[in-house]
Amino acid sequence: MALPRCCILFTRPLSAAQPVVLRQLVRLSSSQPDPATPPSSLDTHKPVAPTEPYFVRRTNPGNLPVYQTKKRGGNLQETKIKKIEGNITALCVQLQEALGADSKEVKINPLTNDVIIKGWKKLQVTKFLEDRRF
Repeated sequence: MALPRCCILFTRPLSAAQPVVLRQLVRLSSSQPDPATPPSSLDTHKPVAPTEPYFVRRTNPGNLPVYQTKKRGGNLQETKIKKIEGNITALCVQLQEALGADSKEVKINPLTNDVIIKGWKKLQVTKFLEDRRF
């Protein structure tokens, strides 16, 4: 015996809520954190430093947007920093000083607002951004 179509819709299981939705619900439901509960493990990154003229947004999982790419058959290795807002030139100058690179190795892509660094320097760039509390 087959069930009518309208009953089948009610028997389907509902999908689980996504972590992003859960974080938004928790943030909206409680404006003041309860001191008895430990801090949430979902927001593990440190607060942003207000002194920097630029801001690097994190990805949805909470990681820094630093990526390594290969071009020209693997001969050209690059590190990209995405999701940059504000004064990108200031970030570029600070990266040159921190990595000991010259102006030819650290460039700005004006169309996508990405910083492109010659070579694989993901660990150094990630440490640089975490030291500045991004």
